[in-house]
Amino acid sequence: MASWSKEFVLEFIEEFRGHPSIWKVKSKEYHNHEMKESAYSILTEKVKTIDPQANKENVLKKINNLRSSFRKERKKVLMAKKSGRLEDCDCGMQPAGLSARVWGRKGRGQTVSFTCKVDRKAKLCVYGGPK
Repeated sequence: MASWSKEFVLEFIEEFRGHPSIWKVKSKEYHNHEMKESAYSILTEKVKTIDPQANKENVLKKINNLRSSFRKERKKVLMAKKSGRLEDCDCGMQPAGLSARVWGRKGRGQTVSFTCKVDRKAKLCVYGGPK
């Protein structure tokens, strides 16, 4: 399996977002099997540009891995915010902002700011690394 660059992951997420038939449960497209298969086919072709052996199964695994990583990082940020350990950072990193609308859930009563933050205790930028 080929390695995924940060740029390719962001492109993949944008392509994923362009196909609500895969992720938007309340849309009519979500229940259309042909549209879903078409969307997965497009995503598979995109992945084949870096990994010629890619198939739908690989794409599904990557989507689930990205969702899991997003939830894990979101939980870290929420816990740090709750404990008061976060403050604004000036590194300019905001990678999660692109995926928040897809991976996050609306209407859960939790608002998450995806601007970069610094963990005061660990002296660590949440998205950009050491501070």
